Amino acid sequence: MSEVAGIAPHVYASGCGVVVKPEVSAIQSGLLELLTRRSEWKEMGLRGRHYVLQKLSWESIAANALEQYQQLVE
Repeated sequence: MSEVAGIAPHVYASGCGVVVKPEVSAIQSGLLELLTRRSEWKEMGLRGRHYVLQKLSWESIAANALEQYQQLVE
């Protein structure tokens, strides 16, 4: 995942992949890292799924937005 992609902070936070600079050598290194971590792919996927269900569901997004609006009003 390129660090300039909008989802990069979520990949960092969940640990479900690697985030690289948008440069050929960095992308190559990231792909090689993932290949060496092949035994972790299932766990990485599960971490990503858990993160999405906890942090990116409509319910959690709405609760977060409501909290931010309440802070603005106070």
